[in-house]
Amino acid sequence: MGGTLAQIENTTHIVDHIDKDLHKGNWRFWVGAKRSNKEEEFQWTSNGMLVGNWAPGQPDNGAFSLLDVADGKDENCVELQAWTGKYNDENCDEEHSFVCEHVTCPSQFRSVGEQCLLVLGGGHMDVQDKSWQQAMEKCQQMGGTLAQIENTTQIVDHIDKDLHKRNWRFWVGAKRTNKEEEFEWTSSGMLVGNWAPWQPDNGAFSLLEVTDDKDENCVELQAW
Repeated sequence: MGGTLAQIENTTHIVDHIDKDLHKGNWRFWVGAKRSNKEEEFQWTSNGMLVGNWAPGQPDNGAFSLLDVADGKDENCVELQAWTGKYNDENCDEEHSFVCEHVTCPSQFRSVGEQCLLVLGGGHMDVQDKSWQQAMEKCQQMGGTLAQIENTTQIVDHIDKDLHKRNWRFWVGAKRTNKEEEFEWTSSGMLVGNWAPWQPDNGAFSLLEVTDDKDENCVELQAW
């Protein structure tokens, strides 16, 4: 690629960029609601109830999307927009992340309010984004179904925390040869500053790293 691990001069700017980039790639999630055709109402597949809590102007069957109008594809499935916490109709063949629901909370599922949910897609647990039908099938393989989300605020908060939990530590272009030396940027040889409290500590606050006797000679950026 012709580059190198970064010497980051302003960590605030890069953390803001990371935050926006995470949400840019993980902002639309299939849920368990659809309709058979554009003449019908959107219903939850789990109980047949009508969908509410739509984003402003939705559902619109793509009326505000030049792409969808041009390709003539109806929007018969429902997605959750993480940036609004509300629902939108979407072409069922589009590939998005998705939210599964289980009646219990088996491994990987998390209690969110009174529901047991699991957010998948974007490579999490080696699961890529899927069409609505593929997402439903994946949830069913895990003993669940695409979620009927009762409290969108809680799931959006959960998604936000989950994204950062998965993407919170980043290698940067600084290291040292051994624990007796100072940490330097590989691009300039300048010493590293802006350490988190009590860092660098060579693993002194990690029981695992003290036990395995491995020195910490490389530098990561903690996004949180």
